[in-house]
Amino acid sequence: MPGPWPLTRLGTEVQRLQLLSETGDSSTLVPEVGRLRDVMESLGNDPSEDEAARRWDVREALLNIDRTVKIQLGQWDEALAVNSEITVSMQARRAPASQIAVVRMNDYGPLLTLGKPSQARDLLLGCRQTFLDAAELRMFSTTLGALADAEDKLGHGDNAIRIAHDALRYGYAAEATGVIRDVYHNLGNYLARQGNRPSSALACHLSAAVIKALSGTGDTERSVHAAAVDLTFFGEAAEPPASIADLSSRINYIPGTEPAALIAQLSPDPDTAEQALQDLIMRALAETSPGDATQ
Repeated sequence: MPGPWPLTRLGTEVQRLQLLSETGDSSTLVPEVGRLRDVMESLGNDPSEDEAARRWDVREALLNIDRTVKIQLGQWDEALAVNSEITVSMQARRAPASQIAVVRMNDYGPLLTLGKPSQARDLLLGCRQTFLDAAELRMFSTTLGALADAEDKLGHGDNAIRIAHDALRYGYAAEATGVIRDVYHNLGNYLARQGNRPSSALACHLSAAVIKALSGTGDTERSVHAAAVDLTFFGEAAEPPASIADLSSRINYIPGTEPAALIAQLSPDPDTAEQALQDLIMRALAETSPGDATQ
């Protein structure tokens, strides 16, 4: 890359590539990522004092794009290798342990996809301790939710449910609505697979859907479908809740959680929340079909 301030110019190109990665076809970015990585490696280890960009900042930003592209293309082993590069870079510049743990968490999804739940669990256990030591409650609750997922993949249903309860408790303490939403959905799956608490399983799936609807994420389809599966599979044992209060009563046995209060916070107008719940139930009922048991 000819001309002055090569690292700064590379940083500008990395920013451009970041925008493309958020809107474009990942496969078209592969050559550009490779080209910029070659440029990055060709630069000296010590940038000029006049440079506006820091070498590690540019390098890690580029590696983050590379990892994202590989994940989007389903190149799981390659994504793990790139994430290892990012971790090594952060360790070399003595980044805080909690920041490194956030990056290491990116390995959890690829490991599960590659059928390595034991490795995912070991990774998450280490991250959990790091976040606990740093009093990072939001990331601690996120890690617990992921750990519950790993335990479920290992066939440890009781452990998955117990850890999901802890994830919800810390998620509420951290006011981490996104974590709470996702854990409710997954907990509904764990309970449904056990089969002995169909009413609670349905309530978890509907709670996830209501939180998504009221928080404006718009991503309600998966939880509505899971609720439809509950209604189909369990029949009368999974009767739809009549109200938000009824919904909450089915799952507020979990210590440290207040689903009705969270829903009220998301929708101060109670009629809006009640209507959202009923609309979601009607959508789930419309989906019910015998033999459909995919969550």
